[in-house]
Amino acid sequence: MNLDPTALLLGIGMLLGGGLGWTFYMKAIRKKPETEEWYDSADGWESGVTDRDASLYLVPFGSLFFFLFGFLMLLSCFTIPDSVKPVLFCVYAVAAALPAIGMIGIMGIPLPWPIVPRWVVDIRKKKRARARERRAAKRAAKRAEKNK
Repeated sequence: MNLDPTALLLGIGMLLGGGLGWTFYMKAIRKKPETEEWYDSADGWESGVTDRDASLYLVPFGSLFFFLFGFLMLLSCFTIPDSVKPVLFCVYAVAAALPAIGMIGIMGIPLPWPIVPRWVVDIRKKKRARARERRAAKRAAKRAEKNK
């Protein structure tokens, strides 16, 4: 059993910080639908990260990342049997994949419903339907002009 106080405190801090960040995301962001104006607003021109990106991708995936690594740091303080190590490797792999999923969302690639809140998916559906209607109206206007 390795009882390094720095590792223990850092692990506990990461575990608590990640848990609090995830709780904040679930209570304040995921359950409270925002408007389409909020979704379209981009006021992160200095850093390139908008409020939407931070709320939908950085907070949840960052907090899960810190939570998992805090958990794994605390586990590393104990002697772990060899039969459990493959399971922990899967947890490490998931923790390493979480920031990649968040970065995919920040880059603008639309993520599906279980990863983002349902109200975000609904906003995207409405925007795609309006874009389809505009394209259809534009095509119809071109055909009408061509047939004259």
